[in-house]
Amino acid sequence: MNRPTVPVLTPKLFPTCTQIFQVKIARVFLSVFLPLLGSVVATAQNRDFGAERIVIDDNAADGVRNTMTIQTSNPLLQNVLLTIPDPGAGAAQIVLAPPGSGAWLLTGNAGTTAGTNFIGTTDSVALHLLVAGGSSNGLILNIFGGIQRDAGGNIRGSHAVDLQLTRSAPDQVASGFYATISGGSNNTASQQFTSVGGGTSNSATNEYATIGGGIENVATNLYATVAGGRQNSATSTGTAVGGGFSNSATGPQSVVSGGASNIASGIYAVVGGGSSNRSSQFYSTVAGGIQNQATGRGGVVAGGTSNQANGNYSAIAGGNGLTIDGDRSFGFLANGGLDSMIVSESNVAVFGNTDLWLANNDSASSQLRFYEANATTGTFPDSTNYTSFEAGTQTSDINYILPLSTAATTTVEEGLLQLDAGTGQLSWVNPASAVTGFVWTLSGNSGTTAGTNFLGTTDSVALHIRTNNVDRLIFNTNGSIQRDTGGNGRGANAIDLQTDRIAATQVASGLQSVVGGGFANTASGSQSTVGGGFNNNAAGLQSVVGGGFANTASGSQSTVGGGFNNNVAGLQSVVGGGINNTASEPFSTVAGGTNNRASGSTSTVGGGFNNTASGVEAVVGGGSGNTASGIESTVGGGVSNTASGLQSTVGGGVSNTASGDQATTAGGSSTTASGLQSVVGGGRLNTASGVSATVGGGSRNIVAGDNSAIPGGNGLTLDAAADGSFGFLGDNAGGSKNMTISTPDVAVFGNTDMWLANNDSSASQLRFYEAYNSNGLFPNGTNYTSFEAGTQTSDINYILPLSTTATTTVEEGFLQLDGGTGQLSWVDPATAASAFAWSLTGNTGTTAGTNFIGTTDSVALHLLVAGGSSNGLILNIFGGIQRDAGGGIRGSHAVDLQLTRSAPSQVASGFYATISGGSDNTASQQFAFVGGGTSNSATNEYATIGGGLENAATNLYATIAGGRQNSATSAGTTIGGGFSNRATGSQSVVSGGASNIASGVYSVVGGGASNRSSQFYSTVAGGIQNQATGRGGVVAGGTSNQANGNYSAIAGGNGLTIDGDRSFGFLANVGLDSMIVSESNVAVFGNTDLWLANNDSASSQIRFYEAYDTAGAFPNGTNYTSFEAGAQASDINYILPTALPTAGQILQASGVAGTTVTLTWAADATVAARDGSDTPTSIATPESREERINLLLQRMDEMREMMRKMEVELRALTNEESMPESRVETSSDQNLHVVE
Repeated sequence: MNRPTVPVLTPKLFPTCTQIFQVKIARVFLSVFLPLLGSVVATAQNRDFGAERIVIDDNAADGVRNTMTIQTSNPLLQNVLLTIPDPGAGAAQIVLAPPGSGAWLLTGNAGTTAGTNFIGTTDSVALHLLVAGGSSNGLILNIFGGIQRDAGGNIRGSHAVDLQLTRSAPDQVASGFYATISGGSNNTASQQFTSVGGGTSNSATNEYATIGGGIENVATNLYATVAGGRQNSATSTGTAVGGGFSNSATGPQSVVSGGASNIASGIYAVVGGGSSNRSSQFYSTVAGGIQNQATGRGGVVAGGTSNQANGNYSAIAGGNGLTIDGDRSFGFLANGGLDSMIVSESNVAVFGNTDLWLANNDSASSQLRFYEANATTGTFPDSTNYTSFEAGTQTSDINYILPLSTAATTTVEEGLLQLDAGTGQLSWVNPASAVTGFVWTLSGNSGTTAGTNFLGTTDSVALHIRTNNVDRLIFNTNGSIQRDTGGNGRGANAIDLQTDRIAATQVASGLQSVVGGGFANTASGSQSTVGGGFNNNAAGLQSVVGGGFANTASGSQSTVGGGFNNNVAGLQSVVGGGINNTASEPFSTVAGGTNNRASGSTSTVGGGFNNTASGVEAVVGGGSGNTASGIESTVGGGVSNTASGLQSTVGGGVSNTASGDQATTAGGSSTTASGLQSVVGGGRLNTASGVSATVGGGSRNIVAGDNSAIPGGNGLTLDAAADGSFGFLGDNAGGSKNMTISTPDVAVFGNTDMWLANNDSSASQLRFYEAYNSNGLFPNGTNYTSFEAGTQTSDINYILPLSTTATTTVEEGFLQLDGGTGQLSWVDPATAASAFAWSLTGNTGTTAGTNFIGTTDSVALHLLVAGGSSNGLILNIFGGIQRDAGGGIRGSHAVDLQLTRSAPSQVASGFYATISGGSDNTASQQFAFVGGGTSNSATNEYATIGGGLENAATNLYATIAGGRQNSATSAGTTIGGGFSNRATGSQSVVSGGASNIASGVYSVVGGGASNRSSQFYSTVAGGIQNQATGRGGVVAGGTSNQANGNYSAIAGGNGLTIDGDRSFGFLANVGLDSMIVSESNVAVFGNTDLWLANNDSASSQIRFYEAYDTAGAFPNGTNYTSFEAGAQASDINYILPTALPTAGQILQASGVAGTTVTLTWAADATVAARDGSDTPTSIATPESREERINLLLQRMDEMREMMRKMEVELRALTNEESMPESRVETSSDQNLHVVE
């Protein structure tokens, strides 16, 4: 009898994974009603069929009749109903499989085994997770470790992550090795380790380049970074742009913090913010403002408008329209309109269109100091002398107007300086009627002319100045000065102020050399200097020893500040002080300490004991017994640490070694980082010897594999074969359970349970991502399989099978039904399942793009753990990715990888918006980006937040790199980090700090705390509680300063307020002595002395320029009157008169106390009383030659006064207005004669 077809047994949906039944051994498939009992046909429509068991035989086509028995377990614990759907036409299969085999169900699986069961492929074919057939969303895990959203665009890089779904060109992908694109659209990450956080049309096209977000930003060179904003570019190695609009950092390691249209093109150049600023040379800086330029090496423009620091190491404090072409010059121009100025002179400090105020409110008059020529590098003033002006206690203001020319009645040297008390005009008057000859008086002279009047010889004989008939100062014919006649000859133009020595060679024998004092010192190098001390030697060209004992500076331009037995032999090398320190190579430095050595070129030892910096540009910060021998290596401190690799670093600790290039040991004890770019965070006896190997801490851990890491623990080894591995070994306190891993690309937790814990009501997931081969962002569309715990009533522990050996039992196969014949047969589950579904043990023979996990209709794909109660991944139909179903609707093509929120709106709801992680973050507008952190909000187009806590970027292109409670609320604003900072002005910048506000357009706050920059182009560089409220105003730092005037600048200090426009100031205030300056066009130094210092052998001048009204080059022929200090033996301080004079009075010295000279107004020597009472004093018999000279000089003064009075009386008697000029002369017989 033929057996009828039994349609009820043909499952309809199995080819699409609709029905797979897993049973344990002895579990029975009960709903198969086969009328196959012998030759009997049993039918029972709409009836139940009951049997203890069913026995089915085959057709005995092979000559042997075999049977199959179907029965229930004994006993059943409950009723079981298995329903088989209508299979439709064609063949289908019913799968019976034990735990651990079978397929993934639409409603999820239980009883799977981690590491054994997975969704994915087992051959070299990518895994596709698709929504609606991939028409709008998907996730592809590539075979080389990469993840991408769709199949569009070029091939992704190995291990790359590309989570964007939209592009306008095929190369807009994460094509670099380990490249990342977290979201957005049209972004490109094309080199290894490049990263784009989000936004649109951004390009990171060189290794390690990073773009946080924004629009149309480019980072095209190694390590280049653009945090956000619009159309910014970082095009050279290590460049950085914080944000803003159309900024460019093109010089290596250059920085533009924000603003608009700024360019930093010099190496290490900086533009803090503002608009249209340029910083184009080595180390040049423009802090803020608009249209400023720093084109000289080390040039600085603090702010303001249209300023240019073109000279090397020149600086402009602020103001408007000043150009400095000279090197090492300083300037500030008070310019309210078209009065621009160009200064071409080097080594000048210019205050244009301002009065210079030496203000005070601390009860101490400030001084204007003129220092004598000085060639000593280092400490200043040391022993350098000065001449100063100081205001006395006055009852009213006094203004001195300098003479209009040097022309007097006869010659300048014969004139006296006279003040018109009514106008304040100073002028030269002829003293010829008062004196008949000119000598150097005991009470000093006035009216002399430098270069014409002098005290000295006119033949080739040295000038000796003595006290008590002993030489005290000798001026030699070769331009040198010495104190005594001892020792060898002095060098040309040398100065030797010491009087005691051990050897004749211990003198200032070098050309233009200086010995300031002390005992047994030697300055033998040209232009060398010894400030003082004992047995010091400055032998190198332009070398300096400031003082101390037994110090030697033998290198050209080398310096020893002081201390004992220090030696500097390298070019421009420095030892600041200490004992037995050595700086032996060019540009090397030892700041102090004992027995330290800086033996590498440009090496530095900060201090400590027995430290050595022998590598080029190596640094040892301090500590004891440390060595930095690698090029650009660093040891921060500690004891017996060694940094021998190129650019290696040891932060501190004891006996640590960083021997690999760019290796780092942060601290700890006896740790070693010997691999290239290896890192040891701390701990004890840890070693990182592999390339980019990392040991975070712990004890006796070793990472020899490349790119491997051990965060801590004890006694774990990742050997040289374990590349790309991670490990942690616990339960090894005594070191008896050490472990070695030799397998690459594994993560090992030894002697520990791995807990995916939570206390936020959200179960964590263990995710297995598909193979992916693109560099960059991750997962970037890569699919994963995850495990997640459900809501359990007790703990569950799954013990994995002991063997993979299978048997031939029925339970290990699939039961297949031939729908046409009703034939059942056992088939290999791997073969049967892989043709129709994703097997729990993986699939082979799939076709990328054709076979995928996902939906083919307009339904999102949910990848859930434990039903999605605590973890999951949802691929939406409009190109978005999210972790869970909570919160509001995500934007089209948005990426939202956070799982926790406190409000529904805390999602990536904007078009192409991205939230890379964290919690409670919001990205609500198109291309907005939040990298992580918590409670951050990017709520306008292209706004970017890197991370942190409670930050808000609320306007177009606004950028916040991190920190806490910062807000960037206007277009193109940038905040680098810090706490509670606000950037509210368009294109304004706050680099960091706390509670700072930049509210002006293009305004900048560099850092500090509680600073305010509130006007166009205003700048506060740092400090605390400073304000720049005037247009282009600048406060460089300090405390409680306010630049309220337009284009005014404050260099620093404490408590200064400038309300006037185009003014400059600095207030030395340690307490409550604040100051307010309301005048415009003034430069104020409050509570300070103004020192015109020098160490280049040229006395500085203070110049008073005549009125001038031409914009452009300066001085450009403009005349000036200047003050300058001569070569002095001691300090001189002039105390100015305290009241206005009467008509005709002249300035004279009324008192000398130490170095202080009190100036008062006195009657002109040409006008005196006619009482005739003055008579010359008698000349006593001299006891010595010096006494005789002094008495003769006194007698000459008395005779001059007598002649003056006689002349006055004769005029009165004869009514003659003029008399023949008379003078007292010394004739050849050495007698005094009165002649006409």
